[in-house]
Amino acid sequence: MSKARIYRGKIDPSIIAELEQLLAGIGCEQLDDTPSEPAEPVEEPAPDAEEGEVEAEIATAPAFLVILDEACAIDPDTDPAIMAAVARGERIIGIWPQGGGGGATPKCFPDVGYDTVVWDPGCIRPSIDGTPQHQKPDGSPAVRPETPTNVC
Repeated sequence: MSKARIYRGKIDPSIIAELEQLLAGIGCEQLDDTPSEPAEPVEEPAPDAEEGEVEAEIATAPAFLVILDEACAIDPDTDPAIMAAVARGERIIGIWPQGGGGGATPKCFPDVGYDTVVWDPGCIRPSIDGTPQHQKPDGSPAVRPETPTNVC
Protein backbone atom coordinates (compact mmCIF):
# COMPACT_ATOMS: atom_id res chain seq x y z
CA MET A 1 0.00 0.00 0.00
CA SER A 2 1.20 3.49 -0.82
CA LYS A 3 2.13 5.69 2.13
CA ALA A 4 2.37 9.46 2.33
CA ARG A 5 2.87 12.21 4.86
CA ILE A 6 1.48 15.71 4.24
CA TYR A 7 3.40 18.86 5.10
CA ARG A 8 0.79 21.08 6.70
CA GLY A 9 2.79 24.13 7.79
CA LYS A 10 0.91 27.34 7.09
CA ILE A 11 -1.30 25.81 4.39
CA ASP A 12 -5.04 26.54 4.56
CA PRO A 13 -6.64 23.70 6.59
CA SER A 14 -9.44 23.34 4.02
CA ILE A 15 -6.85 22.60 1.32
CA ILE A 16 -5.21 20.01 3.57
CA ALA A 17 -8.64 18.41 4.19
CA GLU A 18 -9.21 18.18 0.42
CA LEU A 19 -5.81 16.53 -0.04
CA GLU A 20 -6.59 14.06 2.76
CA GLN A 21 -9.85 13.15 1.02
CA LEU A 22 -8.03 12.73 -2.28
CA LEU A 23 -5.47 10.40 -0.65
CA ALA A 24 -8.22 8.36 0.99
CA GLY A 25 -9.97 8.10 -2.38
CA ILE A 26 -6.88 6.64 -4.07
CA GLY A 27 -6.22 4.21 -1.22
CA CYS A 28 -3.10 5.87 0.13
CA GLU A 29 -2.24 5.35 3.79
CA GLN A 30 -1.64 8.69 5.50
CA LEU A 31 1.24 8.67 7.95
CA ASP A 32 1.28 10.76 11.13
CA ASP A 33 2.33 14.37 10.70
CA THR A 34 5.15 13.96 13.17
CA PRO A 35 6.97 10.67 12.86
CA SER A 36 7.50 8.88 16.15
CA GLU A 37 10.72 7.31 14.92
CA PRO A 38 13.86 9.43 14.93
CA ALA A 39 15.32 10.43 11.61
CA GLU A 40 17.86 7.91 10.41
CA PRO A 41 20.41 8.62 7.72
CA VAL A 42 19.47 7.33 4.31
CA GLU A 43 21.69 4.53 3.13
CA GLU A 44 22.91 4.78 -0.43
CA PRO A 45 22.23 1.72 -2.59
CA ALA A 46 25.16 -0.65 -2.84
CA PRO A 47 27.41 0.13 -5.82
CA ASP A 48 26.62 -3.27 -7.30
CA ALA A 49 22.85 -3.01 -6.71
CA GLU A 50 20.76 -3.90 -9.71
CA GLU A 51 18.71 -1.07 -11.23
CA GLY A 52 15.47 -2.92 -10.42
CA GLU A 53 16.46 -3.18 -6.74
CA VAL A 54 17.07 0.57 -6.54
CA GLU A 55 13.75 1.31 -8.25
CA ALA A 56 11.96 -1.05 -5.83
CA GLU A 57 13.44 0.82 -2.86
CA ILE A 58 12.28 4.15 -4.31
CA ALA A 59 8.77 2.82 -5.01
CA THR A 60 8.32 1.55 -1.44
CA ALA A 61 9.66 4.68 0.29
CA PRO A 62 6.93 6.86 1.79
CA ALA A 63 6.14 10.13 0.04
CA PHE A 64 6.28 13.55 1.68
CA LEU A 65 3.69 15.75 -0.02
CA VAL A 66 4.25 19.49 -0.22
CA ILE A 67 1.64 21.81 -1.73
CA LEU A 68 3.58 24.19 -3.95
CA ASP A 69 1.90 27.49 -3.18
CA GLU A 70 3.14 30.85 -1.95
CA ALA A 71 2.26 30.11 1.71
CA CYS A 72 4.46 27.03 1.65
CA ALA A 73 7.31 28.73 -0.21
CA ILE A 74 7.61 31.56 2.33
CA ASP A 75 7.01 29.39 5.43
CA PRO A 76 10.37 29.25 7.31
CA ASP A 77 9.52 25.77 8.60
CA THR A 78 9.10 24.21 5.15
CA ASP A 79 12.77 23.67 4.26
CA PRO A 80 13.67 22.07 7.62
CA ALA A 81 10.61 19.79 7.36
CA ILE A 82 11.58 18.76 3.83
CA MET A 83 15.17 18.05 4.84
CA ALA A 84 13.97 15.96 7.82
CA ALA A 85 11.79 13.96 5.42
CA VAL A 86 14.79 13.44 3.13
CA ALA A 87 16.80 12.22 6.14
CA ARG A 88 14.02 9.68 6.84
CA GLY A 89 14.27 8.42 3.27
CA GLU A 90 10.96 9.89 2.12
CA ARG A 91 10.48 11.00 -1.49
CA ILE A 92 9.56 14.69 -1.76
CA ILE A 93 6.60 15.25 -4.08
CA GLY A 94 5.37 18.74 -4.86
CA ILE A 95 1.69 19.12 -5.68
CA TRP A 96 0.69 22.20 -7.66
CA PRO A 97 -2.39 23.93 -6.19
CA GLN A 98 -5.81 23.35 -7.68
CA GLY A 99 -6.65 25.58 -10.60
CA GLY A 100 -3.18 25.40 -12.13
CA GLY A 101 -1.94 28.65 -10.63
CA GLY A 102 1.71 29.59 -10.93
CA GLY A 103 2.64 28.05 -7.60
CA ALA A 104 5.97 28.49 -5.85
CA THR A 105 8.59 26.12 -4.57
CA PRO A 106 10.45 26.15 -1.27
CA LYS A 107 14.15 27.03 -1.49
CA CYS A 108 15.46 23.45 -1.10
CA PHE A 109 12.86 21.80 -3.35
CA PRO A 110 14.85 21.95 -6.62
CA ASP A 111 17.71 20.07 -4.93
CA VAL A 112 15.70 17.31 -3.25
CA GLY A 113 12.30 17.18 -4.97
CA TYR A 114 11.48 13.80 -6.48
CA ASP A 115 8.51 14.93 -8.53
CA THR A 116 5.94 17.64 -9.23
CA VAL A 117 2.33 16.84 -10.13
CA VAL A 118 -0.94 18.65 -10.69
CA TRP A 119 -3.86 18.25 -8.29
CA ASP A 120 -5.31 15.15 -9.94
CA PRO A 121 -5.66 11.66 -8.42
CA GLY A 122 -4.58 10.16 -11.76
CA CYS A 123 -1.25 11.97 -11.47
CA ILE A 124 -0.71 11.95 -7.72
CA ARG A 125 -1.21 8.18 -7.29
CA PRO A 126 1.50 7.11 -9.79
CA SER A 127 3.93 9.62 -8.28
CA ILE A 128 3.34 8.28 -4.76
CA ASP A 129 3.75 4.76 -6.15
CA GLY A 130 7.21 5.67 -7.52
CA THR A 131 6.52 6.73 -11.11
CA PRO A 132 7.52 10.40 -11.45
CA GLN A 133 5.31 12.63 -13.59
CA HIS A 134 7.40 15.86 -13.74
CA GLN A 135 4.57 18.28 -14.48
CA LYS A 136 4.34 22.05 -14.67
CA PRO A 137 1.47 23.82 -12.84
CA ASP A 138 -0.67 23.62 -16.01
CA GLY A 139 -0.13 19.84 -16.32
CA SER A 140 2.23 19.99 -19.27
CA PRO A 141 5.51 18.04 -19.01
CA ALA A 142 8.28 19.74 -17.07
CA VAL A 143 11.95 19.29 -17.78
CA ARG A 144 13.15 16.30 -15.81
CA PRO A 145 15.69 17.54 -13.26
CA GLU A 146 19.26 16.37 -13.68
CA THR A 147 20.87 14.84 -10.65
CA PRO A 148 24.46 16.02 -10.28
CA THR A 149 26.95 13.25 -9.64
CA ASN A 150 30.57 13.29 -8.65
CA VAL A 151 33.18 11.38 -10.57
CA CYS A 152 34.78 8.80 -8.28
